Amino acid sequence: MTILQLQMTVQETRIKLAWMGQICRTYCVDRERLDAAGRDVRGVLQTIANEYVCREASYLPYLPTLARAGERLNAALFDSSDAGDPGEEVCAFLSTLKHRTSLSIYSDSTVHLPWNFVFSADPETMSPATGEISDFNSFWANRFKIRARFHQAALPPKQPIHRSSVKTLLALHEKRFRDATRALEDSPELQAKIDKLLGHEVGFADNWFDCKSKWRNVKNDDSIIYIFAHSNGKKLTLRDDNPADPYPDPDRYQLDPNGFSACFKKDKSNTTNTLCFINGCRTADGDWGNGFLSVTSTHGFQGFIGSEAEIPNDSATRYAVEFLTELLEKGSSVDRAYEKSRRSCFPMSLWYSCYAYPGFRISER
Repeated sequence: MTILQLQMTVQETRIKLAWMGQICRTYCVDRERLDAAGRDVRGVLQTIANEYVCREASYLPYLPTLARAGERLNAALFDSSDAGDPGEEVCAFLSTLKHRTSLSIYSDSTVHLPWNFVFSADPETMSPATGEISDFNSFWANRFKIRARFHQAALPPKQPIHRSSVKTLLALHEKRFRDATRALEDSPELQAKIDKLLGHEVGFADNWFDCKSKWRNVKNDDSIIYIFAHSNGKKLTLRDDNPADPYPDPDRYQLDPNGFSACFKKDKSNTTNTLCFINGCRTADGDWGNGFLSVTSTHGFQGFIGSEAEIPNDSATRYAVEFLTELLEKGSSVDRAYEKSRRSCFPMSLWYSCYAYPGFRISER
């Protein structure tokens, strides 16, 4: 299997893209144009996700619009003024690769794009949509197995982590989580998985004070942190604002990136491994340079799973439960859990991005 790597580096108003693997080319693109194209894609993703508040929703009417936005993102990635037009050369090479080629992307936390929705074909000649995952064959979601990372320094453990040493901490927006579980009551199997997750070692907290207290007890253990919160990309909130019942201490229910770092950052002497799953609104689109995504890529963390747009609560819960069950109960690696959930929770699964080491695994053996 062909393995590609892309290293992205900010250079003031431009971004340097260095491709490595079967093709080795380096060129620069306009940063403002690239950021704008990414925002346009996320706008369409949010519109589609809003439709899925209703169970009868469909992405089909919006697919051409998403493809056109993805085509503009593709153009921004490969249009370069560098001599010899190396961007066009890379684009042509990528078109020859088999579907699901592995692509690892490294950057600092100031470069973040909705990679799954780069579109590498002509939107006007798309095949008729069928409602199946094959509708996305010309999007990078299907063309590549994309795993992104914001730092290359930390290495994953060489062997799977034994299940008995792993602690699971859940920070939940309790009202939204309960509403989501009620919406999923027609699936007894899913309810059983939810109950099992809630019964794990550390349990859940519905405010940040309790979450910090629980974290202090397990920070020296290998762990999984699952956060189900409302987020605007700048704060994670575990309770909705209610003017009729205001809460006197905002820090109890709101956490910004600085607070997240202060709470969860590990000392250099701490050799344990933690994976984060931050399930909120636009949690993969964090506060530039100081977001949750950069914190969870530093020492002691194996990265995080997050969404590119606000996902309806029931869809978000279904995806998280299936992913965490694969990881915690079935011994699947992050890569396998991500791949299985991609199909079982389609289409909203494509809204999730993997910023974690794919080989991270928990095993009973």
